Amino acid sequence: MFTDSDAPMLQAVNDAFQKLNKMLSPARLKDVRRNIVRLSLYCEEHRLNLMSPQDLLTATKALLTQLDWAVEPAALRAHKEMGKIATIKSPLQSENEFAQKKAAGEKADAYAKQQTEAQKQIALLIENFTPINKRGGIDYALKERVQKSLREQAAKHKANGVDMQKVANATAKNS
Repeated sequence: MFTDSDAPMLQAVNDAFQKLNKMLSPARLKDVRRNIVRLSLYCEEHRLNLMSPQDLLTATKALLTQLDWAVEPAALRAHKEMGKIATIKSPLQSENEFAQKKAAGEKADAYAKQQTEAQKQIALLIENFTPINKRGGIDYALKERVQKSLREQAAKHKANGVDMQKVANATAKNS
């Protein structure tokens, strides 16, 4: 097989392969005998130096799809993506999906508009809150305290995602 005189050459080839893996980073070749055989055959056929990391890189690029990878390079992933067959949906299916998305969008827009209107209604109800004192006049201290509390509660409900229409209805009942 190999003799002691081959040891320096084998060490040089091994060093070249280690440097190649560093050059390929983050991609990484598997340490498989097939990879070594394929690369050495390519280098021999194209008169490249097996001990040169640059020549090994040239061979690796040429044999990109034929080598075994521990971590695939981006070029190989792109090559695989390009090779996939494109699937085209039927026009009827595409139209149905579009109609569903459109309906969902319109429903979401309507809900958002309803919530905005409810928030305006709540603000108006809070603003119009005017308690009367014993003498028949407006109790400004109570009005300010209650309006502040109602605004805080409305903001808390909004932050918690409560349906503002329900809050508006409850506020209108209590007014």
